[in-house]
Amino acid sequence: MTKFVTAFDTLSWDEVPVETTLSSAGATAANISASPSSTLAPKITRVRTERVFHPAGDGGTFKGTAVVEYSLIYDPSPEGTARHEVTANYAGVMFLAGTLSNGAEEWEGSAVFGVKNGRFEGSAKGDWILVQGTTKGEWEGKIKDAKGAYDSKGMTGSASWLEVEFA
Repeated sequence: MTKFVTAFDTLSWDEVPVETTLSSAGATAANISASPSSTLAPKITRVRTERVFHPAGDGGTFKGTAVVEYSLIYDPSPEGTARHEVTANYAGVMFLAGTLSNGAEEWEGSAVFGVKNGRFEGSAKGDWILVQGTTKGEWEGKIKDAKGAYDSKGMTGSASWLEVEFA
């Protein structure tokens, strides 16, 4: 496997709450009584974020962009908790496009990755796993498998890496 050390800058972060109560459309007495109460449900949000990646270390390089959609479930927080003290778990999907280079060759393409094991506790950490069959461009047929991870402490310079197994 070839390791591509990179960093990303977050260009946008659009977070909206997820409604946790049933709408009246299609509701019946049975499923209304079983629906979660909005007062008991944890805070759940949906996030759309855009990122730009740039080389950040030894090994292969990756330059490109990503659009990521997350679902976040926040841990209960005491009243008056500061934003940076909030914790959450999350998962999502990332569409990644750009250029991989090993110094001798470059491949331009795109792929979809699942984001798993997401956890925010002062920094955001998560793992990326290639969704098989989603590689396009010069990555198609070239990339057999890929995984990665990140540790984001803010909006710029977030450490990340991709490990790619070529066919």
